Amino acid sequence: MVVYNHRFDKNIPIVERLYKARFSHIYHLVPFYDAHIVDANVIPVYGCSHYFQGYISQAYTHLKHVGFTHFFIIADDLILNPRLNEQNLWEQIGIQQGDCFLPTELIVLQTLNRFWHHFIDAMRYKPRKKGLEANTVLPSVEQARSIFQSYRIPTGPISFSTLFSSWKMLRNLLRKRIFHRHLSYPLVGGYSDTFIMPAKYMEKFCTLCGFFSATDLFVELAIPTAMVLTNAPIKFNSDAKLHNGAYWGKGATYWKNPISEIESYGNNLNHLLKEFPADKFFVHPVKLSKWEWKAYQD
Repeated sequence: MVVYNHRFDKNIPIVERLYKARFSHIYHLVPFYDAHIVDANVIPVYGCSHYFQGYISQAYTHLKHVGFTHFFIIADDLILNPRLNEQNLWEQIGIQQGDCFLPTELIVLQTLNRFWHHFIDAMRYKPRKKGLEANTVLPSVEQARSIFQSYRIPTGPISFSTLFSSWKMLRNLLRKRIFHRHLSYPLVGGYSDTFIMPAKYMEKFCTLCGFFSATDLFVELAIPTAMVLTNAPIKFNSDAKLHNGAYWGKGATYWKNPISEIESYGNNLNHLLKEFPADKFFVHPVKLSKWEWKAYQD
């Protein structure tokens, strides 16, 4: 599944060209897609891109009975390592076929030691919303805490060192009038623009993702939390042979990768594919509308 945050129809044939020789089933999840003739592998989805976990839940209803063994989700502005294909994916990453895979190190909110914008989202989140019956979808808080503890993820109060980790953090907490140290529901964060789910866990995962989308939980909280709540075996970035290749912001080191590395490819897709960093699972972001495409086509 290729998730489009926005309506970029021109990217569909580019993504097809990139991956059709390596993956035999490709589906494009395009928000509010209303072309006169809808391609068989384009699935219109609906909702806010900040909660695109809901797109995956919607698309899964179209694909759940096809008989797939795994679901591999990527963002449309993410370029996979050209060595990867549907036959060697697990061997190249270094995981078992029964594993879920999230190429991140989890952001444990109780012990976060830096400012993260979506920490505030987590502190404000409440799973109860008028018109929704949380108790029929979500595990109880006690059940969720038990599952988190099985992964050794703490669920207690937020540490004071986190709350006072920076002036920016403290200022945002005060602005939003957050004066508590407890989450209303166990949550964990992490990079979420690509992941792998065995089909046996997908139903539960998508049900949770749909609920988190309906209750406006930001995607980088929703997907890691939903994956943990499936109680499935999960491998993370540190478990893998190929690693997270996210590059954000001028001089950014949020994912421990300077943006200058991606700039070195000169917005040339052909150059990136030929010189792809051997230890990376993917490179992100690659805004296809701004990268040279003719060179790759040739």
